[in-house]
Amino acid sequence: MLPNPCPCMSLQTGVKSVAAVEAVGNIIGIYFPVTSLRLNKAREKPDSEWINEWATTIWVFIVAIFIILTLAFVMAFVLFVGAQKKNITLCWAWIGFTSTLILLNTITFIVAVAGSYGELRSFLSPGIRELISVLFETYFVFVVHAFIKQLNRRQENEREKTISIEPGESALAELLLNPSNLGAHPRLGGRVDATPLVTFYYIFSLTGLVVAIVLYLGAHKKNAVMCWPWFVFTAIFVVQAFVNAILNFTGAYGEAVILRSAGVGNLFEVAIESYLMFVVYAFIMQLRRGPRDPLLGVVTEAPSRSQSQLRRSIHTAMATGAYYTAEQPEPPQL
Repeated sequence: MLPNPCPCMSLQTGVKSVAAVEAVGNIIGIYFPVTSLRLNKAREKPDSEWINEWATTIWVFIVAIFIILTLAFVMAFVLFVGAQKKNITLCWAWIGFTSTLILLNTITFIVAVAGSYGELRSFLSPGIRELISVLFETYFVFVVHAFIKQLNRRQENEREKTISIEPGESALAELLLNPSNLGAHPRLGGRVDATPLVTFYYIFSLTGLVVAIVLYLGAHKKNAVMCWPWFVFTAIFVVQAFVNAILNFTGAYGEAVILRSAGVGNLFEVAIESYLMFVVYAFIMQLRRGPRDPLLGVVTEAPSRSQSQLRRSIHTAMATGAYYTAEQPEPPQL
């Protein structure tokens, strides 16, 4: 039995409070990408060339943040309804979505602290904010999980009082009594509750749609930074599918034949997604090989210098007589 993480109130009231805090926090968070529209004015300034170079990437991330926070606000409302109606499925949906956000915030914190965004101190502030968010969200997940366990115990007690299955009846009859809790039926041989993973799978698929759109834009714009989110997300998905296949084959979800077939499907997912990761990784390495890559079909600009800087360097070299084209060799030394 899990301890009550809300000693000053009931678990149901605590979950409602979590939903309210999440809703208010997400409304405040949505204000940030909206105010980021002011970056568009900076393009007109001559000293803001880095904004022009990274404009596409910045706008993609701003739109992604806006979409995620909007979904988080909707999920906060779903959690409140789940607490009010004592609906376990709605509570699990919120946990699955929030777990994905915790994972993304953890990755953001690691990248920010490692200095991958740059050497400026201002990039550490988002990292610290993400760390605080991870701590609070983890506590909120613990509160909602304790509430779900409490509801499960009450449902089991009520089921034992009202419904009983004779030893001679089939396992299918027991499954029909509670189809959302497949792994908890000992007569089916299950050891793990499959409901959280099923809910997490749907949330994970929704996140996969977002990163797939980002990958398409990255391939179209030939932007390696926009390809990495899909690569990291797919790597996590491959690990999850492989673990799910092992649980299906070992009977952790039950002894039904259809569950073993699901394990075969998980292995196909691992194989296909691994190949797609190889393709995307090869494309990223192709983009990073240099400013001139014949396989890309285009000539890209050097990432470390802006176009105006390169133009000034060429003019300076030509003025000093140090610039020669490929068709004009250097004069012999006398």
